[in-house]
Amino acid sequence: MLSVNFADWVGALFDDHPMLLSQPFDKDTVIYSHGLKFHNDPFDRAIVATALQLGLPLITNDSVIHNKKPCAIYWD
Repeated sequence: MLSVNFADWVGALFDDHPMLLSQPFDKDTVIYSHGLKFHNDPFDRAIVATALQLGLPLITNDSVIHNKKPCAIYWD
């Protein structure tokens, strides 16, 4: 259990760690992720779509993403 309000904790997390990026889950991401057919999980496809849109690698332990390599993976 957190000792502070959740909203305050999340705000501090992003304020104190500028390398963490918050990205919107917008219609472009939904459309992009719909075209990805490597995974049955729509949320995993959305995560990969976001990485591809940003041109950034993922840090993931998801075995399907590791096996299919639909994007660059930092942790291999």
